Amino acid sequence: MLLLATDPPRSDIFINIPRIELKPLPEYAIREIMIQSAAQRAIALKPSELSKIQERAGGNPMLAARAVDEEYLGLEMEGADHRRYFDITPLILLAGIAFIVMRFIGLGTNDQALYIFGGIAAAVFLGISRLLYNLPPEDRRIR
Repeated sequence: MLLLATDPPRSDIFINIPRIELKPLPEYAIREIMIQSAAQRAIALKPSELSKIQERAGGNPMLAARAVDEEYLGLEMEGADHRRYFDITPLILLAGIAFIVMRFIGLGTNDQALYIFGGIAAAVFLGISRLLYNLPPEDRRIR
């Protein structure tokens, strides 16, 4: 089997159009989209059911319509599809820096136990962080 592909450079109009990032729609607009989508499917959703599946949309109108379709099909979904999460990477890096600083404090105060514990903790932390750093991004993981 022979597979050939090309990756043409971006040219013409694609160079001049900047990326546009839209803000999430307000809750009442998402609720209206969900009500219209439910009416198209001829299902009646209670306000409590709407609020339960509204959290999966995260302000995205396409995810709102999909959540209603999933409810229509009877699919049980656990989590939200949106990506509005808090990144704690800086906090994890601060924890690693604290271990390294603890090692130097042990060296400065001649506390051998603190020096050894800080060195071991820093080495373990750096090893785990390198291991996690080399994992493939979420969009390339095998599911």
